[in-house]
Parts: sequence; C-alpha cells; structure tokens
Amino acid sequence: MEQMTIDNAIAKVSGNHRYQKRIIYILCLSQLSLSIMIMGTPYMIPSIDQDCDSLNICSIPDSLTNSATFDFQLFNEKKYLIGLVGTSYFAGMITGVLFLSWFSDTYGRIKSIKYFTIIGVPVLAFIAFSWSIWVIIISYFFVGLLEIGIFVPSFILLTENSKASHRNFFSGIFFSIWGIFTSFISILYLLSVPWRFTIIISIFTLLCQIFLIRYVHESPHFLLANHKNIDETIKVLNAISIINGEGPFTSDIKHVEIEENVSHSYLSFIKYRHLFIKILICTLLWFSIVLSYYSMLFIMPSLFPNLYVEGAIMGLAEAIGSLLTTYSVNKLGRKKCTFICFLISGLCFTTIWAYPMIFSDNQNDWGILALWTLGRFFISSEYFVIYIYTVELFPTRIRNMAYGICNFIGRIAGMISSNMITICEAAGISPVAVLAITMIMASVISCFLEETLGKNMMEFVEEDENNYREENCEEGVSYNKLY
Repeated sequence: MEQMTIDNAIAKVSGNHRYQKRIIYILCLSQLSLSIMIMGTPYMIPSIDQDCDSLNICSIPDSLTNSATFDFQLFNEKKYLIGLVGTSYFAGMITGVLFLSWFSDTYGRIKSIKYFTIIGVPVLAFIAFSWSIWVIIISYFFVGLLEIGIFVPSFILLTENSKASHRNFFSGIFFSIWGIFTSFISILYLLSVPWRFTIIISIFTLLCQIFLIRYVHESPHFLLANHKNIDETIKVLNAISIINGEGPFTSDIKHVEIEENVSHSYLSFIKYRHLFIKILICTLLWFSIVLSYYSMLFIMPSLFPNLYVEGAIMGLAEAIGSLLTTYSVNKLGRKKCTFICFLISGLCFTTIWAYPMIFSDNQNDWGILALWTLGRFFISSEYFVIYIYTVELFPTRIRNMAYGICNFIGRIAGMISSNMITICEAAGISPVAVLAITMIMASVISCFLEETLGKNMMEFVEEDENNYREENCEEGVSYNKLY
C-alpha cells in the first residue's frame, strides 16, 4: 500500500476542492455574525456629541437615532460607557484566549467551533433585546470569547484542510469575506437599519451554522498529531476524497511518533529555544498589527465626517487587499510580504501625520482618505499574511496555543487601541505618528523570522526543534519515524 505524509495525502484528496469550498461557505456564516458584532460596534454605539444651542436645547443627527447611543442616551457624563464596550470585548478575548486555544488543540477544531457557536446565540440575544447599556457591556465580554472560540479554529481548520499550493488562496477568500461583510454592515447603518435588527441577523447566521457544521469533518492534521488516530485520519481523508471527486482514499499515512509520551503546554514555548525565538518575534508583530488595525477603526471618526461611507471604502480595501495578497504571498514569500506590508503601511501613516503640515490644515480631504485607504489595504494584507505565517511557523501539536499567545498580546494592543486617542491627547502626541513608528519598527523585526514558503507544516515540536538544531549543527531531540 502506498505510504505518504499527511500533507501529500491532503494534496491527493483535494481534487476539485468542493470540500474546501464547503468549509468556507459554512464558516462564513459565523464570519458575518462576528463582523456585525465587532466591526459594527462604532456604528451601533457611536461616540457623538450633542449639538446644543444657546437655550441648551440639544439634538443629534437623524441618522444616529437608530443607534444604541441614542437609545441609552450615552451623552455627556455617560459617554465613557461607550469606551467600556470595546474594553469589555478585548478583556473577554484576553481572558479566554489562552484557555480556548488550549481547548482547540486538545479537543479539536470542530468541537471548539460548534460549542462556541451554540453559546453565541444566547449571548447575542441578550444584546439584541438589551434593556441597559450594562447588559451590552457585560455581553461584549463574551463576544470577545466567541471570536477566539470560533474565528481562530475556523481559520486553522481551513488551512489544515488545504493543500500547500491552494492554502493561501482559500485563506485569502476567508479573510476577504470579512472585509466584504464590513462594507455590508456600513451600508446597513447608512440605510438607517435599526441596530437591534442587525444583531438579530447575526443570531440567525449562527443558528444556520449550528445546523450546517455537521457537514464539516475534524482536521486530519489534528487527528494525526494530537490523537495519533491513524484509522480516524484515513476515514476523514476518505470522506474528503469522495466529496472532491477523487474516489476512495486507499493509501496509508506516514506518521511520526515521539519515543516518550510528551505532553505540551505553554511552558514548551520557553523550554525549546527555537519556539521561544519564534513566539517572541510573532507576538511583537501581532501587537503591532492589532494595534494598528483597531486604532484605524477608532481614529477614523475623528478624521472623516461620513463614517458610514468611509467605513464601506475601508471594508472594500480590506477585501481587495486580502485577495491580492493570496497571489503575492506565493510569489514573494511570507517574509518579504510581511516586511513590505508593514513598511508601506508605516510610510502611509507617516505621510498622513505630515500631510497637514505640508499641504494644509484640512484633515478631511481626499488626500488623507486615499492614504488612509492605502494604509488599510496593506494592514489588512499583513493581517492575512501573519495568520498564514503563524500557521506555518508552529507545529500542529501547539499551533492553536501559539495563536493563543499571539492573540493574548495582540488583544492587549486592542485594549490600548480603543483608548488610543485619549492616551495620545494626554501625552501630547499624534496617534497616527504612534502607528507610523510601530509599523516601521515591526517591518525591521519581521526580518528575523524564517521563510516558510514551500515547506511542509511540522506536526511535532521535537521535529521542528530537530530541524533547527541540525541547521545549527547541534544535537537533536530523540524521536522515531514510524512508517
């Protein structure tokens, strides 16, 4: 019987990629739900000031009367509660990111997606029918948990089920859907759709995914590396092969077995030198990209008068950036793309910061919008690249835990971003200048990562560490290859 590695097996059963498309179709339902809750937050609860005349009669624009800000009268002394919503969301992500990543690596990608999709329905129902801003603030803590419990395992599941030559393509589509949904949300609010109705749409999409997730199998990579279940792995590969029109899967799987039953935890990132170096660099890059991505979201209302139109433009730029990067990341490699995206976005922010001093004092012209859109394009591209890069840098046994650490540091940056304007005003510096410096420094740091283009994904930590030690002529970690 023919024997092959798990990567070669996935390439063999890919066929017409009908199964990979099925994964995208089903998991994009939670993409829509999460994008409504996350990217729609500035529209749902905009931070606005009342326009008061000399008689102290105040009003707000008619377009904002459908917002939660109007419903709960979050003006003047209550305005600080708006910031607590974003803080609660990132606090939820930080609280759950390490545990939920461990859960996905221990019990599987499908269980994580399924369980947290089910949990998401009552959480969003509380928000849709909330009677107080405090209900929204508390519920957004759990929304933060939902993104880690659904989005990250979904992305990993898709990449682990895609052959190397198409991995970036499917991942790019997955990310571009997020940008398309962001534009869709902007249009909904531009049309004055009530914010509670948008949450009901989000609940409906989660209910659809709960029903359809049964048609998606567990990752063969996970079954082989974490459960060492060759029979179940072959069973899943056979099902995928049939769906993709390749007929039954009749080959055997080459497997790597560790001599001792090694149990990995977050301490493994300290124990193994190569892992420590990679996770240190990755966390710095994740901090930079998350800080910039969400800071743009919170800074945008202060730069542009029509938040909905600019939001739709940003979403479109994000979608296009993710799609085009699927091509360039295979031509240039992950390392070069990371460097270029960080550098160009940093230069865009630098130009935006200097633009008023060079041309005029008007912050709301088309030049700023063009630079802001270009910066968003490259930041979105880098967000996609860093997800792919992280998948390929770390072995299957600890891949989701690596995401957990990176997300943990990234969400600290997210909490900072929700208060970026306030912090920078207190410090007397421009928030755009901070983003410029951050992105340019990240471009330099990215040069210390290894290139992963064309390499098979590692299954075990010891296997990855051995490759590193062999390159540096050091004694490796003992393990056996069983065929």
